[in-house]
Amino acid sequence: MAYNKTIWKARKGSNLNRHRKEDETARSVILHNEPSSVTEPGTPFSVQNMNNIEDGIENAHETLAAQEQSLNAETAARRLGDEALQIIADHIMGLIPNQANIENLLADKNFVNSTVSNVAAWFLTPDSLGDFQWASLEALRAGPWYSGGTPKQPTQNDYAVFINHDPVLGSVNSVWRALFSDGLWSPQYKINDTPFTAAQTAALNSNITAALVEKLANPETIPTENSAGLITSGGIFAWFGAHINTLKTAAKNIIGAINELFDSKIDKTEKGKVNGVATLGSDGILAQNQRPSASDVLEGSFLTGLITYNVSDAAAWAAVINTINENLTLYQNAEIMIMLSANITVDFNLTVPEGVKKLTIRNESLTSTTVRIITRSGNSDIKGHAGCDLDISYVRLTAASSVKTLNFTNFNSVYLREYMSNAYTALTLSNINRLELASYISLTSSGTITLENIPHVSCAYSGVVFQGASFTAKNCNFYLTQAAAGLSSAAAQSINNCPVFKENDLQVTIAAPSASDVQATPAARGLTALAQIFANNIKHLMGNIYTAKTDAYNTTFTIPLGYESAKILAITLLTASSVNTSITINFRTAFAGSYVLFRADVSSVSVFNGSSITFSSMNSSNEALVIFFRN
Repeated sequence: MAYNKTIWKARKGSNLNRHRKEDETARSVILHNEPSSVTEPGTPFSVQNMNNIEDGIENAHETLAAQEQSLNAETAARRLGDEALQIIADHIMGLIPNQANIENLLADKNFVNSTVSNVAAWFLTPDSLGDFQWASLEALRAGPWYSGGTPKQPTQNDYAVFINHDPVLGSVNSVWRALFSDGLWSPQYKINDTPFTAAQTAALNSNITAALVEKLANPETIPTENSAGLITSGGIFAWFGAHINTLKTAAKNIIGAINELFDSKIDKTEKGKVNGVATLGSDGILAQNQRPSASDVLEGSFLTGLITYNVSDAAAWAAVINTINENLTLYQNAEIMIMLSANITVDFNLTVPEGVKKLTIRNESLTSTTVRIITRSGNSDIKGHAGCDLDISYVRLTAASSVKTLNFTNFNSVYLREYMSNAYTALTLSNINRLELASYISLTSSGTITLENIPHVSCAYSGVVFQGASFTAKNCNFYLTQAAAGLSSAAAQSINNCPVFKENDLQVTIAAPSASDVQATPAARGLTALAQIFANNIKHLMGNIYTAKTDAYNTTFTIPLGYESAKILAITLLTASSVNTSITINFRTAFAGSYVLFRADVSSVSVFNGSSITFSSMNSSNEALVIFFRN
């Protein structure tokens, strides 16, 4: 049974030991505990709580006794098992004879040992430095011998390399391999040390085959000129005759494949066709209504790699969108790039196929703000998937009228490199892993902006990023430049679980404690190191974390809206005062938890429950870092 731990809390308040007297006599008095105030009643000292401790101790002892008994039983069982295995092993060893016989056909030990000795071999060298060849056969036979830098006596099948000086064996100064057998080193064979010639190497690398050699040996008869310097028609026919049938068969196969591909793909009832065959127009081009669709022609194929479309007008845009929608299943690991050369007014509704990993819409000339996509439908929905990036570069999105909405959803990343100004009444971006804005977004005076489920939102703009009548954000992390004027200027704001980070939010220097501090309180050194870790790394952490620093010229700081539920709040305490002053931090809702204070002269960990806390003894040369941890 699990132990139910009692959380002991101390009683808190003022004048906790004050008592009121009653019925006082010379021999007795009744005292009633009546503190001035009690803010925390504390855990009562009761029979039930004490018995809970006793029960826990008793259960722990019983558990340990049971575990010890079980361990002893298992140890005994394993000991018996080991003894049984040893008995079996001894029995098996007893069955293996020194020599095989008619009653016992197991391989005898001497045969096994002899086989191992006959197969094993070592390469021996003349010294421990690894010089691999001997100066002569006589030197090899004289020794000493080494293997891997260690002295070793030659055994059966060992081998070595020596330089031959005996003309009876062959070429003098050639390299030979020697074998140690039956107690004697004997020459075995000459090692070929002659390199291939250039011609031999080229022949090996030529990819020559038996079939090619056969053609070289039996070349085709090529017609020759007659006495007049002409090749007769008979000679030409003789040369081509053997190949005519092959060419005819190949041509028939190609024509048949073309006929099969286009058969039933062309509407034979359309105007402009003669005898059921599509005809060219006066411009020499097959009419649009006589062409097979992209899916017909590409049936069984895939669209991969970079696919580029050039768009100069609304019709070309519609054709590209239709092509994408018609081939949703044909894209495979593809990138689509749509290059605009002029402003277009279109319906901007698009679902990116699963096989497209990146969609880029950019100005053909790569210059900013000169090309616009003007949406004309009521709702414009751009839908992607988790593996797709959307990059809209040097193209500004705007609307034909002020009653338009624009929605981006389900992308790995979205890059908007131009600002959006007075274009839409509603903008929604959701379920995007990363959103990068090169500038601000400003809607109509009644416009609403909604961002939801975007772990990383970054913007390089120095002013207010999101401008409109209403701004809603949920489950997002915002990363702004240090110069950014703010996240949103909307009168109506709803921000839930959305920390805002700025560049260099934490630029605090924590001085190391003095030697006496370290000697007196060893924990001070660890606290200082922890402070430096937080100061250097906390702004890179993801999750429900709020970081900020106080204004050096104000002595109060209020946690802004939207961070009432932040689990961790790291605040750098700054003051411009050269003399000691106090800095007060106010919470919009009561905070319950603890905090760690890091300062050059003090480091502490304290419990804090309340709506306001003041830190004293602060001055311009005594910056601090305080980190709150919510329960």
